[in-house]
Amino acid sequence: QMQGLEVAAKADVMMGTLMEKAGLSVADHAIQHLGSPRGARVLVLVGAGNNGADGLVTARHLRRWGAQASIYLATHRPTPDPKMELALEHGVAVFSSAKDPELVELDSNLQGCRLVLDAMLGTGRTRPFEGLVKEIAQRINAWHSTGMNRVQDHQIFALDLPSGLDSDTGQTDPNSFAADQTLALGFPKVGLLTFPGAGLVGQLRVLDIGLPPDLEPEQGIDLELLSPNWVGSHLPVRPLDSHKGTFGHALIVAGSRSYVGAAFLAAQAAVRSGAGLV
Repeated sequence: QMQGLEVAAKADVMMGTLMEKAGLSVADHAIQHLGSPRGARVLVLVGAGNNGADGLVTARHLRRWGAQASIYLATHRPTPDPKMELALEHGVAVFSSAKDPELVELDSNLQGCRLVLDAMLGTGRTRPFEGLVKEIAQRINAWHSTGMNRVQDHQIFALDLPSGLDSDTGQTDPNSFAADQTLALGFPKVGLLTFPGAGLVGQLRVLDIGLPPDLEPEQGIDLELLSPNWVGSHLPVRPLDSHKGTFGHALIVAGSRSYVGAAFLAAQAAVRSGAGLV
């Protein structure tokens, strides 16, 4: 029993450390987007789980660096809540939907807001939006749509994944956020690369959160992400003195006189993939 308690305590410490690293990485990325953080209005949507705790850490660092960071609690947080206590100690303003049934405070915080950080639901949510959570999502989406033509303002950054997106299947809630950027923590989730969820991700960035490099790989995972770097590293080196005859010939048999699209696309693909003569 004592050994079990020690393991649980170590796991809690590790989780707290990862949250701190995740929140710091997200805050740093947000600052790069904002340019000068001094006085920039940022709203962090926070839920009950670990994703919300990452958001609390993010808000604390943004406030510490001079941003006008506020937290809006979409759901109740567990108690005690050390990350919340630290955010309050650093002067982060906290608002709660439980005390804002008409969402007046939410609307007020969105006025002049440049960036919304979505740390509301994270990977644990698979149920449809309902109640205040649904209303909050609708308000944020309406705010986002009013600034679609602006480069820097009215942006949504999702922590790990947009709220309402299933991390395993890519299925989405009708009110899910369409993020401008998704900041995947540690590794990208399968749902971020699977439609329809992939359509809500925006620019996908994978942030280092300090996962130990010697972690044992999960035996049940047999997926590998094909990235441009991975593909480039597996392509054969093309000799400097090569010519079209070095790389073989490809014959395309496709289409007809009236429908040349298939032939054109197949030929272009063959050329781009490296065939010498098509």
